Amino acid sequence: MVDLPSVRRFMSLLLCGLLSGACSDGEVAETPAEPPAWPRGHLVDVAVPDPGRVVVIAENGEIHWSPDAGRSWRPSRVPAGVTLRGLSMSDPEHGWAVGEGVILRTDDGGVRWRRQRLPGRAAGIRLLAVSAIDRESAVAVGEAGVVLRTRDAGGLWEFASPIASGPGRAGETAFDVFCHGGGATRCWMAGAEIRVSDDLGASWQNVGIEDPVSFEPLGFDFGEVELTDPGRDRLLAFIEDQRGRSHSTWRIEPRVARDEIEQIGRRRDPEALFDLIAARLLEVRSQLEEAGIPEDRIFVYGTPPWDYADSLDDDPDLLERYWAERSAPTSEIVVRVVEEAVFHALCVEDRGVGLAVGEAGALARSRDRGAHWRMAERISPHDLLAVGSGRGGFVAVGAQGGLWLSSDEGRSWRRPDLAAVAPFFETLHALAFSPSGEIGIIVGDRGLLLRSLDGGVAWERLEAAAP
Repeated sequence: MVDLPSVRRFMSLLLCGLLSGACSDGEVAETPAEPPAWPRGHLVDVAVPDPGRVVVIAENGEIHWSPDAGRSWRPSRVPAGVTLRGLSMSDPEHGWAVGEGVILRTDDGGVRWRRQRLPGRAAGIRLLAVSAIDRESAVAVGEAGVVLRTRDAGGLWEFASPIASGPGRAGETAFDVFCHGGGATRCWMAGAEIRVSDDLGASWQNVGIEDPVSFEPLGFDFGEVELTDPGRDRLLAFIEDQRGRSHSTWRIEPRVARDEIEQIGRRRDPEALFDLIAARLLEVRSQLEEAGIPEDRIFVYGTPPWDYADSLDDDPDLLERYWAERSAPTSEIVVRVVEEAVFHALCVEDRGVGLAVGEAGALARSRDRGAHWRMAERISPHDLLAVGSGRGGFVAVGAQGGLWLSSDEGRSWRRPDLAAVAPFFETLHALAFSPSGEIGIIVGDRGLLLRSLDGGVAWERLEAAAP
């Protein structure tokens, strides 16, 4: 005999689930979810919008969510045929996932995802990262310098200028974007350069990255083109000190004494001073090459505008601008060693400390809320792909199972406690912490999942229970 009350209760619970919260009297049921299933494949990004909720995405387009900090998982409902790269949640309910020609949106904590319309030719837009500012606003970045932003929950995504002014390579790939939520307007993106936006991604400026190595410029007397013996010895000693920096380039740039500009450049022939400047640059460059610096690692800035006369009709002030840019109290050649870096990820703490990580263990630090950055000692010889901040400090992850912890704002790094984890060498692609910084999740290749319950100090491996 059919138990009618049981049937009614079953149908009521089913309806509650379908309506997602339209019940009362303690019978509020969760949105019907797919049967439990453990994440698999290459996991490329993760979000932890509250201590319980975790969302992970896989490169093959699968998305999984956990209601219990990673102890169990359920597959999300996702449009078919997507390749995903980046994920960000503004709060436990709302967020975006991006990838190759696709942006997905969730409004129920990652249970369901729907496509949003991209501007232009969507198939050609390859997005690598997204940062949710709030439930209405987000910024996404990707290959070929693409920057998209929305201010209406994704109803309209629009192209933003990759760079507003100043020098830069606007078409370079941006691997990551990080925005402060809670009403803040500042965002950063990482690639061959670090760029900052103070208007929620509408426009961008390059941020200069200082190098910790300094060298006093090489001085020249009036009209002289050869280095003094003390200057040459000092340069050779500096070159020797820098031999271990395999990821660096050498940059030389002239400064010209004001009396040389006045007496030679203006009163006589500008090209006579051009010859003097070029000879000094050649003198320093020759010393670098003879000391073993490869030719393709030396870059010369501020070379004379030999063809200035051809531009007089269109740009009559060209020569005077050059003199103004090069003018200095004394003539000298500035020599700089610049660490080359491509940054894959960055983050900036509320306290103002920022870190950017990248290829071959590259590391840059900021102590003023990302306004200025300075290169620091590399963490690892392997690529670093993500960095985040937990209660226990900064954590960086990357290739070859790279996992590093800094408890002193990025000044020094060590391996965290992995005593409970068997050795692994899978690439770790991403990490995220809960808003309190207590719970952290790391994702990587072949479904690798690591969890920290103490802010990043110790980690355990999450694995599906044996059947």
